[in-house]
Amino acid sequence: MPPREVSAYLVDLIAACEAIASFLSDADEARYASELMLRSAVERQLMIVGEAVVHLRRMDEGRVEQLGPVRSIVAFRNILVHGYFSLDHGVVWRIASGDVPAISRAARAWMAEIDPPHGL
Repeated sequence: MPPREVSAYLVDLIAACEAIASFLSDADEARYASELMLRSAVERQLMIVGEAVVHLRRMDEGRVEQLGPVRSIVAFRNILVHGYFSLDHGVVWRIASGDVPAISRAARAWMAEIDPPHGL
């Protein structure tokens, strides 16, 4: 498989953040905690966020810090994948509803620097 560009990982990251926002748009923490399918969907997208950050860190270690607490993002991805059995749904909710929007904004800003919008 050919190597991917930074922009490809940013697209993945932004799409995952958008999906999380969409999934949570009409949910509260109680609904999140009670619905397995909703939790599973959000957790999957959080895994993608973490994995994209892993690759972005390898590609541009200095710049990736603008996405936020990179070590924490990657560590949380590892918990989702390897420590799934001990997840605290409240913690996942707070990350998905509170931290993801900031990560998304930072990823969009980075993407705009790489590929500025084409206007007249």
